[in-house]
Amino acid sequence: MAPSVVVSSAPFCTNLRPDLVDGLGGARYDLAMTAQDHPTNAHPPELSAAIEALRSAGRHPPRALADAVLHFGYAAVAPMCEVLRAPETWVPQQLPEAMFPLHLIYLLGCLGDPLATPTLLEVMCTQDLGDHLTEGAASVLGALGPGAVPELVPVLVDHAADPWVRNAVGRGLFLVGSANPEARPEVAAALARVLREADLANENDFLTAELLVDDAIRTGHPDAMAAARDVFARGLVDTDPDDESMGDLLVGRQPWQRRAHDKPPMAHFEWASRAPRAPTSQLTAPTPTTIPVRATPKVGRNEPCPCGSGKKFKECCGR
Repeated sequence: MAPSVVVSSAPFCTNLRPDLVDGLGGARYDLAMTAQDHPTNAHPPELSAAIEALRSAGRHPPRALADAVLHFGYAAVAPMCEVLRAPETWVPQQLPEAMFPLHLIYLLGCLGDPLATPTLLEVMCTQDLGDHLTEGAASVLGALGPGAVPELVPVLVDHAADPWVRNAVGRGLFLVGSANPEARPEVAAALARVLREADLANENDFLTAELLVDDAIRTGHPDAMAAARDVFARGLVDTDPDDESMGDLLVGRQPWQRRAHDKPPMAHFEWASRAPRAPTSQLTAPTPTTIPVRATPKVGRNEPCPCGSGKKFKECCGR
């Protein structure tokens, strides 16, 4: 019997597929893995050891540790999902253990298996991922491919979901469409729906529309472009005095073109070779450090980004 990935009935985003919601109001997924795609029925000890080695890897794990897990292919998906769903995984708030679940999230993106989608969405909806939610989550979700779209769209259009989660999902969907032309009509329709259904009185909708309107325009799809014009007309999104028209976003670009900062999930594991190494005399026990907590103040699309980059919010962390 093939192994399965089961997400517990913990609180989750609303408006998920009704056939996958249990009577407790949470989300329960029973996703059967075929023996062809996931040939290993039991987790080999070598795989468990490779995953566990990342627990103490700190902020910049060596690429070799990632490769040791990826060597097992799809067989690594189920055990990593199990670890991410375990409450004790999220208890450590100090380095190096605090980075452990983030490494697993990026590895699931590297594998690109859509069966990891429910677990990744649960984590993004229930855990504070700090800057990784705005800077890396979209690339992870985008790497899951068209098979993840049916699970991503309900979260994107959920008016009650965290706007930063919806932004990551919307950006991830855009990246799915960018790499997979067959998914573009469905993705463009989902982005258009978000804009059309946005409620000016709903703070979540307001911020979500601000964050995703540029992606809707960049699809070049007529429905998404029309929906973007509508949110500008309704005052949901402030106009940019530097842009004569929405078409300026496509000048010199093809529709569905990825941005330069859209890095693949594996880029998370390339920092080890670039991060400066402390002198041997400074290699002492690390000072307790916590993962940065993400704040969510309302920031206009054309206001300076609060990260201090000097760029407009929509061209920096608001992407």
